[in-house]
Amino acid sequence: MLAAGLRRMAGPLVRPRGIATLIMGPPGGGKGTISKKLIKDFDFHHISTGDMLRAQVRLGSALGKKAKEYMDAGNLVPDSLIIDMVLDEVKGSEKKHVLLDG
Repeated sequence: MLAAGLRRMAGPLVRPRGIATLIMGPPGGGKGTISKKLIKDFDFHHISTGDMLRAQVRLGSALGKKAKEYMDAGNLVPDSLIIDMVLDEVKGSEKKHVLLDG
């Protein structure tokens, strides 16, 4: 499932003359620290999946409402829903480089 989702994301993440970077790790693993350095040094558009998910739920977007149903039931939000949120965020970015943290 994850591999299929990554393949689906690959197209929009290809940026002309830009870089798409994914940082993964456990909570407290230093993702945020590394992200801050990359954002400062290379002007990345930073997408934190956790922040993005909370914002979508708070805004009451269609994707946020779907995610909230899973969260309220005590379930993980499916990868496919997170991927749709990431794709929307990437498509709306003006920056050349994208950093996905989460």
